[in-house]
Amino acid sequence: MKRAFLLYNPASGPKRQMRLAQVEAARRVLATAGLETATEPTWRPGSASEQARDAIAAGFDTILACGGDGTVNEALQAMVDSPAVLGVIPLGTGNVLANDLAIPREPADAARTALNSLPRKVLVARIRSARHDGSANERYFLSTAGIGADAELVYRLALDFKARRGMASYYAEAWRQWATYSYPSFNLEFRAEGGATKQVIASQVLAVRITQFGGLLRGLAPGAGLHRPDLQLVIFLTRSRWPYLHFMTRTVLQRRWRTPHVELANASELSCLPLDSSQRIYAEADGELLGTLPVSIAMSKQFVRLLVPPSRRDFADDV
Repeated sequence: MKRAFLLYNPASGPKRQMRLAQVEAARRVLATAGLETATEPTWRPGSASEQARDAIAAGFDTILACGGDGTVNEALQAMVDSPAVLGVIPLGTGNVLANDLAIPREPADAARTALNSLPRKVLVARIRSARHDGSANERYFLSTAGIGADAELVYRLALDFKARRGMASYYAEAWRQWATYSYPSFNLEFRAEGGATKQVIASQVLAVRITQFGGLLRGLAPGAGLHRPDLQLVIFLTRSRWPYLHFMTRTVLQRRWRTPHVELANASELSCLPLDSSQRIYAEADGELLGTLPVSIAMSKQFVRLLVPPSRRDFADDV
């Protein structure tokens, strides 16, 4: 790491008024270590991809996404199969990728961690969904994708609401949704371990690539991992709301209880098709709303070079 570009989202997280100072604290750590640095705010929603691409073209070898998982996801779109390295300074609301990588929440500490981290080649997953106008929306993602209740939750959470209340907004809306959401079903088909294809009727599926979400959701998918070439699926096979409550209670308490009508499976690809075209079922990836059914998700052979703390020994050699 010689030239680091700090790309920050001024609207991310609950402490917007402190954002520039936080980014500057991280930049000073890097500059003191002898790196050439530059900082830039995102111009508008979705602009981080373009800005990351421009920075790489200008010769920056490292892009540090300073924000939440949405900012990381936007930067990721420009960095797949790139020689540049993607790092994270967690300044968002959830920061699930940073939680999984055990990156400190304080910006200066996160920058010091970045200095000691190693670039690891991490395979990316691809999700394809339908926009409201019927056109296809295709994105890469690193952490998780969800179809059904999880994506409905993202849809219901406005950015300003998240900024004011932080993670409390997730928990409050999750409770409201548990009591009111109808959990419409859709057809799920996936390729399981061993190559067998399975079909089920589901009301929600999570395609997960990390283990530690942080907060109350530690251990949501204990068999997942960024070092793995597959996805762990959390599949809800019922429209009843009680298995959702049982499963989330199990997750919060970190128990191994079996939840009826909830299955875990490892898969390389999956597709979700509507059973009723009049029902709108949403899809999200890395906490960003993408579109609606039909949805397809697959692990790709493409990769991103991700800065990973040396304490994580489950990754391949540095690249």
